[in-house]
Parts: sequence; structure tokens; C-alpha cells
Amino acid sequence: MKKNRKSNTNIDIFKILFMRSGGYFMDIAPPDAPMIGPPRSILYLAGAVKDMNNVETDFLDILANPDLKHIRDKNTKPPVYFGMKDSEIIDYVKSYSPGCIAITCTANYFAKDTIKIINLIHRNFPDIIILIGGPDATNDYQMYLEKAPGINAVIMKEGEETFREIIDSLINSKQIFNIRGIAYKNNGKIKINPQRPYIDDLDRYKCDYEVLDLEKYFNINKEGFPSRLIFKSQGSHRSIDIVTSRGCQMNCSFCCIHLHMGKKVRAHSVQYVLDEMELLITKYNVKNFHFEDDNLLFDPKRFKDILRGIKKKRWNITWDTPNGVRADLVDEEFLQLCRDTQCAYLIFGIESGSKKVLDKIIKKDIDLKDIERACKLCYNYEIDTLGFFIFGLPGETKQDLLKTYYFAFDLFKKYSTTPIFQLWRPYKNTEMETNIRETENISQPVIFSLHQNFEIPYSLFYSQVYEDDEITIEFLSYYFKKYIRDGAKYAFLNWVKISRRKPLIFAHTVIQIIIIFSKSILSPKRLKYRLQQYMVSPGILPFAQLHRIGRKRNSHHYLNWKR
Repeated sequence: MKKNRKSNTNIDIFKILFMRSGGYFMDIAPPDAPMIGPPRSILYLAGAVKDMNNVETDFLDILANPDLKHIRDKNTKPPVYFGMKDSEIIDYVKSYSPGCIAITCTANYFAKDTIKIINLIHRNFPDIIILIGGPDATNDYQMYLEKAPGINAVIMKEGEETFREIIDSLINSKQIFNIRGIAYKNNGKIKINPQRPYIDDLDRYKCDYEVLDLEKYFNINKEGFPSRLIFKSQGSHRSIDIVTSRGCQMNCSFCCIHLHMGKKVRAHSVQYVLDEMELLITKYNVKNFHFEDDNLLFDPKRFKDILRGIKKKRWNITWDTPNGVRADLVDEEFLQLCRDTQCAYLIFGIESGSKKVLDKIIKKDIDLKDIERACKLCYNYEIDTLGFFIFGLPGETKQDLLKTYYFAFDLFKKYSTTPIFQLWRPYKNTEMETNIRETENISQPVIFSLHQNFEIPYSLFYSQVYEDDEITIEFLSYYFKKYIRDGAKYAFLNWVKISRRKPLIFAHTVIQIIIIFSKSILSPKRLKYRLQQYMVSPGILPFAQLHRIGRKRNSHHYLNWKR
């Protein structure tokens, strides 16, 4: 929580309080623990108004203020709340006294808690202007306006220009309801204004990192709650998300990115990206970057130029791709640059092992042979890979699901590509969700019940579930349990196969596991936590461990690496 101020002593200051809600989670260990990092949307919005006179900004990140002592108490039962008490939130708002509160909701997982916070604030501070934005608010604006009547406007899609215009209007006592790019409620009816064109020149807007305290997030990461899957190395908790482009030109029917960022890909310049990274490295000592683009390799040459810039700078950093990249755009030149710049892992958006599902249902426009080729190449270049897969898609048969299952484990056994299975999430207004919205096959939100009844990771089931005559919850549950058992077995076998190449690394890891068991003899719950924490990194990223990525004082030893 930091304050940015540009003021004239003769003019009142207009205060903006950015906010993100807390949330409930089933565990404090992966994969069900929260991932806590600074939200990019807030950083961009703060940057959009930074040059405005007499504007002060602050950020109250409720999620990033958990009571860790209570959370880790052996008597605390799930679901576990990460965030501040209502009284603390009210006290903070009262003390800061903003003219406007701008809330982000990045996923429907946080929708219920976001609405609760909005209603809490509106009851206690009815005169404060409340704005909400983010992917979920854009895609389901009607629900937010109905359930949170205190919302003055929903900022649709990209927020920078719309938010800046709203703040300018509020400062000058003008009404905001004719501004493009918003939805609002008027006389009980929901209105949506003409949409604003997407921003072509992304370099016009820069993130304002001064609106928050990055050290707070680094400390939370160090406590075991990273913003994304991360390879653990010296200083790797100093990690941050970065976005170099917006939009995706592909036609995947399950994806909601088109609704929020559009199909036209717009990108920051290579120099902009390198300058932002340099700022984060030199000023904030960032050690790891998560490239969060929805289609990072839409222009392979551009991203290769970014990697060449990193290589030229000789930064001792690591990086990864938690949102995934397209496997059919991977080539040897790219992988050589990945090795030269300490890429910790690549994730591929594979989705299915059934050609029918890929072509007819998902509309992924990718060939299974290209996926296997990319996984094999990465294995040859000794780069860790993971694959995203989706179960429970409308129109998928048991045979399709089994093809996906065995294709995923074939890649795992051959090329150490760790499968990440999740249920299909019916994102509002996507093509796939629209097609089945009126059917009886969609469950009500299942929240915690499936986790409790079927004893599988809650993160795999935290949305609605689609069932039909072919695919039932029981069938999905059986294969998720099998996935967890098989996944643990093959992760261990792959780790042994790869780490044995360097006996010292193998011995070091065995010692670490022995230490984990010895420290947890009196606490089985703590043993589970420590093992899950450990497996999330070295256990499924053996190549990164083998090459000691991120552990050297400099990265010169990587620059001349050859196959």
C-alpha cells in the first residue's frame, strides 16, 4: 500500500483507491493454495492517471494481506480465507477517504468475494464512486450490476483510456454516463455504451509500480504463495508477471480472451519490454519473470528479439510462460535462445489428445504431431515442459477423454511433459458456453462440495461442471484420481531418470527429501505441505534443477551452451 501524489497546494486532491478482494481456498499447499502477485490491471490503470494533476492513488490488496498465523494454525479448517477482516477494510477506506474506488476482478473465482466487498463499502460509504473492471466484470457485467447495486460503472475491456476519462470527468464534476466503454444501471435498467476501440499503441501506457509495495509480494512469495508456478532458486521469490502483448487471433471456442482483449494482437515494442524489465531488475531486484501473454509467440521473431536483448544484457534472471505458448510455433532457434536466457519452463496449451475435439469442438487449429515434435525438441534441449489439458468439454465422449489421458501420459513418459488437467470452465459469453447455456447439463456452481465428496484437488473443480450421458462427475472424478496417482509416479521416475545425469544434484535432492520427512515426523499435515511445495518445483521441473538455473552469480555460462 503506497500513495502516489501530484498536487497543487491550492487545489483539492482527488484520491483513487484501487482494490482487489480476498478469497477462500481449500488448502495452503499447491495446487489449492492461492497464487498472490500484483495485478497487472491495477498497475496499468495507476500508470494511466499518474501524470494527471492533483490525483493521488493508493492500492488496498485485500488478498495480499492474509493472517498467516491463523491460516497455518492446525485448528483452522478449510476453506481458508486469505484477506483482511471487514472491519479492517472499513477502517482503511475511512482513513484514506477516497473519492473513487476502482476494483478489479480477474476471474469468476473471486466474483462472490468481490461483490461482497463492493456491497460492504457501499453500505458504509454511499457517496464514494465505485468502478469495477477486469475480464470477469467485462464478460458478466449484468451479474455484477444486479448483485452489487453500489457499482457506478463497469469498465469494459481495456481500461486505461476509459478510466482516465472517467477520472477527468469526476475531477471536473461532470457526469460519466456518456463515456464510451462502460456499462451501468439507470432507473433499474442496465445500459451499455458504445465500446471504445482497442489501444493500438500499447507503448503509450506504462505500469506504475510505485502504487504498491513489491516487497510485500516478494515476502508472500517467499512464504510459499507465489504468483505462478515457479522454479525455486536463489532469490526466485522475487518474481513478477509481465505482459508484452494483448489479444489473440486464434478461434478457440472455450477461451474468453476475445471478449476482453479482442482478436487483433497488439504488442509493446521490443525496446519497451526490455526497458520495463531493466527497471524491474535494477530498481526492484526482480529475479524471475512470468510472461503472461495469451499468445506470446504470435510473432515468433519479435519474441526471439526480446530474448536476444535479454541475452545481450547478460541479466541473471529466469523466466517462464504460465499462460502457455503454441507448440506449433516452437523451433530450434527459439529453444537455443531459451537455454541461453535461463528459461525455467515452457507450458503448451494442448487441451486434448483427440483430433476430433481439437478440430470440431475446441477449434484449436493445431496438429497432434506438431505438439509431440515440440515436446521432443524441448526434451532434446533439456527444457522442462508442461501441458494444459481440458476434461469435460461439451460434445466430448469417453473415448475422446481417454485419448486425451493417454496422449498426455505418453508425452509425460517420453519427454517429461507434465500434464496439467482441469475441468472445462464455462466462461460467460464464450462460444462454447453460449451453445450449452440453456441446457440442463450445467451444474450449479459446485464450490467446495466436489472437493469434499470426491477427495480431489479443489482447483480442478472450482467452477460449474458439464455432464451428459457420456461424461459424468463420477467418471471425471475417477480419472482425476488416476491422474494424480499416475502423475506422482511418472514425475518421480522422470526426476530420477534426468537427475541421475549429475550425481551431485541427485544426492542433493535425496537429502532435501530426507530433511523434509525428518522435520515433519510429528506433523503429517506439515509433511503433506512440504512435499507438495517441493514437488511443485524440482519434482516436475527436473531439467531446471539439473542445470542449476538461476543459482549462478551471472549467466555467462549459459550463453555458449550448445546441444
